[in-house]
Amino acid sequence: MAVAVSVFWFWRGPQPPKAPAVAAVAPIGWLEEIRGAGDVNEPAALQRLYQLWGGQQVEAGKPAPTCQQWSDANLRCLRLEAIGVDELRRYNRPVVLQLRAPGGAGESRFVLLKRLQQDEAKISFGQRDWDVPWPELAGQWQGDALLLVAAPIEQLPLEPGASGSLVEWVDARLYRYFHQNEPRWQRESQDHSDRLREGVPKPAWLVSHHLSLRVQGAGNVYDAPLLAQVKRFQQEQGLKENGVIDLATLLVISRLLDVDQPRLSDASVQRGS
Repeated sequence: MAVAVSVFWFWRGPQPPKAPAVAAVAPIGWLEEIRGAGDVNEPAALQRLYQLWGGQQVEAGKPAPTCQQWSDANLRCLRLEAIGVDELRRYNRPVVLQLRAPGGAGESRFVLLKRLQQDEAKISFGQRDWDVPWPELAGQWQGDALLLVAAPIEQLPLEPGASGSLVEWVDARLYRYFHQNEPRWQRESQDHSDRLREGVPKPAWLVSHHLSLRVQGAGNVYDAPLLAQVKRFQQEQGLKENGVIDLATLLVISRLLDVDQPRLSDASVQRGS
């Protein structure tokens, strides 16, 4: 049996010459960029950190301060030495990292570490942000960092019997921590219930009793009740349980209670964490 086969030819006309292949240009990485960046000194990086806290940029023509020259009334600048990533995660605050000089020669570079989510870091320098794998960044980090703290850290360490504004700062926050932000009520020495006549309904006495209560402010003396709270807090947070309010204790208190401050990660904040 014969089979008919139809064959079709397509003519596409003359074809334009192919464009020459263009070699892909690799994006410039942060390590290459940081070699020639002009704003990777300590004052410039601190200014970026200050702006995260809502601070204003230094006026044009005025030199930005170093950590040693810092003079803000509400924020103290603290230099941390020989720390590791565990401390960064524990304190959960953006910091300025001091990096090794490129190639091991010249001055150190300073960059703002804005975020650290698991092993992904976001740093800032050169008028932009850079997403960098943390192991890659850690390989350039010397272990030193600059941190801004909204507490009078110059009074550290605090031991029982101490007094001052930092004791008041700690007392207010630990009371909130252990009492779920409930007010601290203090009863007046006289509630005037003795003036109520015999047979007065109980609601009247309750009103009199309630009117004798007032909200008590934080104490400014490191007394025995505060010592018990400090030790309990240190035990819950895995800190050295000695009752001494040191930098590590203060920074963990701040991380858990000052929730409106800049954070390094979005990890949930829970008691015992």
